[in-house]
Amino acid sequence: MSLRNNRGFLAADFIFSMILVMGFGSILFAVSLTLTTVEITQYIAFSTARTFFAGHINSETQGEIAIQKYVSLVESDAFGPLLHSSWFDAPPLGPSGMGDHTTSGKHNLSHGATYSPSSSGLNMFYGISVNLLMPLMALNVPFFGPTSRNLDEPSGGFSSVLTAFLGREITQKKCSEFVRDRLSRILTLHSSYNTASSGSTNYTPVVDNGC
Repeated sequence: MSLRNNRGFLAADFIFSMILVMGFGSILFAVSLTLTTVEITQYIAFSTARTFFAGHINSETQGEIAIQKYVSLVESDAFGPLLHSSWFDAPPLGPSGMGDHTTSGKHNLSHGATYSPSSSGLNMFYGISVNLLMPLMALNVPFFGPTSRNLDEPSGGFSSVLTAFLGREITQKKCSEFVRDRLSRILTLHSSYNTASSGSTNYTPVVDNGC
C-alpha cells in the first residue's frame, strides 16, 4: 500500500535537521567559550604566581599580596562578569591553592591529584592552583542527550585545576635567620673568629643584602 499524500515530509526532515544543527552548534559554542575562559584563567594563575614568587618580608606577606593580585583580576571589569556568572565561576584563592604542591595531602588539587616528591627532595611544583568551575558545559541537548551525569551539581560535574609553578624567592625574614645562623657557626669554628678585625687571621664581617 503506497501513500497518496506525502506532503509535509520535507518539513519534518527540515525541523529534525535544524534541531540537530542547533544542538551541535550549542555544543561547539560551549566548548569554544570554555577553552577561551580556560586561557584567561591560566593567565590569571600565572600572574598570581608571578606575584607570589617575588620576595618580601615573610611568606605570609607573599601570600597576602598574591591573593590581592588574584582578587584584582577575577573581580576586574574585564574578567569579573565572565568568571562570576552562571556559566563559569572562579572561587576565592585560599591557602590550599598556594605553596608547595609537590607533597601529597597538604595541597590537594581538588580532584585528588597530587605530585610525587622528587628524588632530590626539591619542591618542583611550588606556586598557584586555581579551581575553575564550568557549568556551561553541563548541557542536555535534544537528540544528543546530557553531557554529564551530574547535572544537579552546581558545576554540572565540570571543573578544572589550572596551575602555574614559578617557585618562590627567599623572604627577608628567612634570609636574616640564615645570615645569623651562619655567623654563629663561624664564630664557633675558632677563637680567632670571635673578634671582628681587619687583620688577615680574624673574621671580617661583610654586610650585604643577599644570602
